[in-house]
Amino acid sequence: MKKISRLSPFLFIALMLFAMTGCSNKSTTEPEEVNNTNEIETTEEVNPTTQDVYAVKIMDDDTNEQIPEGVILTGCEDSYLVKIPVQVDSTLIPLEGALKGLFVLEDREIGQSGLINALYQSDMEFDYIENEGDTTVIGLVGAVQFGGTCDVPRVMDQVEKTIELYEDNYKIIWNGSETGWACLSDQSGECK
Repeated sequence: MKKISRLSPFLFIALMLFAMTGCSNKSTTEPEEVNNTNEIETTEEVNPTTQDVYAVKIMDDDTNEQIPEGVILTGCEDSYLVKIPVQVDSTLIPLEGALKGLFVLEDREIGQSGLINALYQSDMEFDYIENEGDTTVIGLVGAVQFGGTCDVPRVMDQVEKTIELYEDNYKIIWNGSETGWACLSDQSGECK
């Protein structure tokens, strides 16, 4: 009996607290839980992934650097392309992600890698991808700025060879023009 009498005040307090908090058999959802569920639904996190793009390695004349075998020469044959990974949105198709990743590289120097981005002065954006039969049509928009004669092929190759990592048969529509991309590299003034 003594044990029961010692527990009785604790049992009585527990029952009183239970009764005061509004015991109910109804299943209720706290408003905070609903808000947490809505936050999860509206703030989806996108998992980043990487896609390969091309950067440019300019040869250093002072060191007699040798061109590695199998690389794609560009510029005035004083530079070559090097594949690098860029972080992109995993929900994009690979080519779209690669181009968007390439066009957001803003600086000339890519870290301390010794590689450069020939597009750094340009303001290029991915617009669309469509299929025309077996040809992938890639719409690009913006403005291109070349740093000199040797930069013309560097810019063109950096974009085209990045595309070729993902598509074999393609054409580029530049600012809505089918000939616009090809005319970027024409310095004769004849291209229209």
